[in-house]
Amino acid sequence: MKNTLIGMLAAAALTTTFSAAQAADKTLTIGTNNWAENIAVSNLWKLVLEQHGYDVRLANVGKSALYAGMNSKDIDVGLEIWLPHTDKSFLAPYKDTLEVHDAWYDETGLGLVVPSYVDIDSIPELAAYADEFAYQGARASWGSTRARRSRHDRRSDHRL
Repeated sequence: MKNTLIGMLAAAALTTTFSAAQAADKTLTIGTNNWAENIAVSNLWKLVLEQHGYDVRLANVGKSALYAGMNSKDIDVGLEIWLPHTDKSFLAPYKDTLEVHDAWYDETGLGLVVPSYVDIDSIPELAAYADEFAYQGARASWGSTRARRSRHDRRSDHRL
């Protein structure tokens, strides 16, 4: 059976995804990454599954380790994947062995934000404020940064 990446499914769908062997011993490892919504939803599912008799362990890993761990069966499920762009490169090596399910929320987007008191309107203007703010967000190796750069390169207005 393929291990499962879930774009946030309902409880019934999640609990029926696992193999008979997993259901028999009722142990489960959920791969988490350091994004607020992923931490929240992973802990929520941990509580729900524990109420149904599962012994759930959360494994805090990066995206590439999550997919590799699922492929090697060290991690049973991941509850977040950002497709079609952000996590595409992380999933690519495992697309034939990992199963991706439907999204629970598909109205989100990626973007850059600055505080409202900063008087800038475009990405190129950010450089003038580089010393005033600590960068908070994705490192260059993360999918969201690659996706943002790709969109930035295609856009002519570069507006925030």
